Amino acid sequence: MTRRRQLAAAVPLVAILAVVVVTLIVVVGGADSSPSAATALARAQRFVEQADSVEYRGAQLLRFDAEGTGRETVERTTFEEAAVFPDQSHSLAIYEDSAFEAIAVDGLLYSRDAPDRDALADARWDEAEGDAGFFALPAPPQDLPALLAGARRPYLVGQDDGITTLRVAVEEIEPDLVLAVADDGRLAGLGYASGDEFGSEAVKIEFERWNGDVDIEAPDSADVDPTPLIDEDAVARYNDAPLYQPRTIPEGWVLDSASVLPDFATTDEGDPCETVMLYFLEADSEEGFLSLYQAPEECALPRPQRADDFAAGANDGWIADELDFREGTLIVDGTMLQFDTDLTPEALSVLLGNLAPLDLANPPPATDP
Repeated sequence: MTRRRQLAAAVPLVAILAVVVVTLIVVVGGADSSPSAATALARAQRFVEQADSVEYRGAQLLRFDAEGTGRETVERTTFEEAAVFPDQSHSLAIYEDSAFEAIAVDGLLYSRDAPDRDALADARWDEAEGDAGFFALPAPPQDLPALLAGARRPYLVGQDDGITTLRVAVEEIEPDLVLAVADDGRLAGLGYASGDEFGSEAVKIEFERWNGDVDIEAPDSADVDPTPLIDEDAVARYNDAPLYQPRTIPEGWVLDSASVLPDFATTDEGDPCETVMLYFLEADSEEGFLSLYQAPEECALPRPQRADDFAAGANDGWIADELDFREGTLIVDGTMLQFDTDLTPEALSVLLGNLAPLDLANPPPATDP
């Protein structure tokens, strides 16, 4: 659940990098010392490798022109992250128009978003496998020791009041990182900047505390949405046309997702049609799927010339072969029921010939052989 956006609109990279470097030097402080770049990097790597936890905050600045109009857009994000090594982290990112929060615990990822920070408390969590984080770092927070262990080619940028600022390269990561390292090896700051003819990004991180008492736990099960890909609220609000589901689906199949698409189809006059999408699949196979799109009858796609007549129970329509799947449309009591599937026409006719009103709380059982 990271929120990285495509960059566009040129800003000189050297200027951005200079801002990051100067900020890191000014923000942190320490005792007078002048270690070499290699020594400072080795101290930082040893310090982070031995650390138990970390807490930091920072800011991201994006400059781009998504429409290619020459008018620059600037987006600012602030974030707070913490990690308990080796496999726990918490991330909070505050965007200009929303907020995002994520927790990683023992290989599980929980994330949620809301219009603002205060609204996050009432938002339910989604669960998935993966890494959590806003990714202000070029890696999840809990991977900071591994990230720093891969740093190479330290270059001395400056030294001021016991802080050594250096630029390092990290394998398979662009751009170079700028590190602010105290004499004892404590990583005090980190930054990076990237840019090209399309735009730029700059990130500054201040490490607030190392080896503190950080408590990161998985959300309560009652606060976790068991079906994050099924938008029950949006579908419940839909009232443009009656909605249907098969009474049964093939053995091993599940309802994987359900959502409302704002402009999937249009009327003959070009008006957008809100469309409910249901996606069924065979859970343990790379084959076996059925997508159903439902909207008012006037939103139905035109019948292509290559299509054949198709009937499912009392419902008539058309079906056409694509490369490795079939598409088509049925009209069911004023509802467009469009489908994409790799089922045979015979199996599809059985499934769609026996429909029931849509009930997301009771999806069709997988009982068809």
